[in-house]
Amino acid sequence: FMRDEMDNLTSLNMKEVIIKESPFEPGYGNGSPEYTIPGRAFFSKSSLVSVVLPDKLKVLGAEAFCGCGNLTGSVIVPEGVVEVGDGAFWQCGNLTGTLSLPSTLEKIGARAFGMCGFVCELNIPEKVKEIGWQAFAACGGIHGELHLPSGLETLGRGAFQEMTNMTGSITIPQGVKRKLTI
Repeated sequence: FMRDEMDNLTSLNMKEVIIKESPFEPGYGNGSPEYTIPGRAFFSKSSLVSVVLPDKLKVLGAEAFCGCGNLTGSVIVPEGVVEVGDGAFWQCGNLTGTLSLPSTLEKIGARAFGMCGFVCELNIPEKVKEIGWQAFAACGGIHGELHLPSGLETLGRGAFQEMTNMTGSITIPQGVKRKLTI
């Protein structure tokens, strides 16, 4: 409803929102569990300028905020989140603040933050086991040295391509089963 019917929605503060299970997501998937922002929930919502994610969030669904090109500021993914789905913030180039990922995070989907304008160091939490293809591709404002978690198992193709401000060397952990170009 908010995506399709609220044409002037610019700011969304879901800090204290508790998301209940959804048995059906029209046009995208077969439903979503509790504490999940469903896939495509705010897909291409061009009026949206700022968002605060729920404190009790567990999963950010695929393409939840994909194409929200007018989103600005920082993204703080709250503690408790275990997965950021494919394309969750893909093509949100006006997000020029910082990106904060929780220590509970285990999976970063394909293109999850690709083509975002973050200007910060990227700190990938130690519990992350999977980083999808092009997860941070074309995030040219991310800078500093990149440290991959020792428990990383999958590193997707082009996960860090076109990140021109990265410095230092990257060490791929021994346990990575699927090593693709970075």
